[in-house]
Amino acid sequence: MERPQQPKLLDRLRQTARFRHLSRKTEKSYLYYLRDFMLFHQKRHPQDMGAPEVRAYLSRLALNKKIAASTQNIALNALLFLYRQLLHLDLPDIEEIERPQRPKRLPTVFS
Repeated sequence: MERPQQPKLLDRLRQTARFRHLSRKTEKSYLYYLRDFMLFHQKRHPQDMGAPEVRAYLSRLALNKKIAASTQNIALNALLFLYRQLLHLDLPDIEEIERPQRPKRLPTVFS
């Protein structure tokens, strides 16, 4: 007799996000960053990866794509949600992430 298949990882992420009453926008961005993370690592399953892969992905976002710090935080939160809530794994040594540089603030002169 055939066992029922487990839902795919992205479907499980969607179900868990809805169960935890996350907004649809948050769910959508988490799905985007999870897909992008897996594509960056040649479609490897996140369970086979760890902190070095997460660090490499977030560094690429900061350095190559030049995203804002808040956007990088959303990507980090998406990956932490995946590892903690779905895979039930902890990511030790997740510090040492390359952060995007903040733009220099130029004072505005009022006339």
